[in-house]
Amino acid sequence: PSLKHPEQPSEGDGIRFIKNFAREGGALYNYASKGICKPTIAKCLFVDNLATLEGGAIYNDGTHGLCVPRIVKCEINNNEAMYGAGISNRSAYGESWPIVSNCTFSRNLAHMKGASIFSKEEDQGKCGVVLRACVFSENESSLGSGNEVSGTVSNMSQSGSNQGISRSYK
Repeated sequence: PSLKHPEQPSEGDGIRFIKNFAREGGALYNYASKGICKPTIAKCLFVDNLATLEGGAIYNDGTHGLCVPRIVKCEINNNEAMYGAGISNRSAYGESWPIVSNCTFSRNLAHMKGASIFSKEEDQGKCGVVLRACVFSENESSLGSGNEVSGTVSNMSQSGSNQGISRSYK
């Protein structure tokens, strides 16, 4: 599914995204083109999703807009992508700032960077992620440290197995 800048917050509660495939956003693509995209994604399960480029489970695109999804109490497991196997954020001439709370990231595989979360600022855009009480375990990437969050990270508060979390800033 793709959520293109809903004016009112939309909600996905308790949805199961299993074995989906796309170029970007294997299971879910949040798109803010020239608008605001601010869905609440709560108590969802993202398992075995594949993106050939970015965002194995979720892709947040703030290009020419503002993408600020709230991702709460989700299981993000066994997803795969080149960048951002769990979540990938992009911001060309816009902003992408997901707020991720009480989520579990496990066994996600990024062939390049961002096993758990990857953020990419382009063309004067701003992006990153706000993390609160998330658990990271057994995630892998070729150019990272495994349980990796790549990009700008704010208000980082994690629990559980979080060895190897790396924060790289642009």
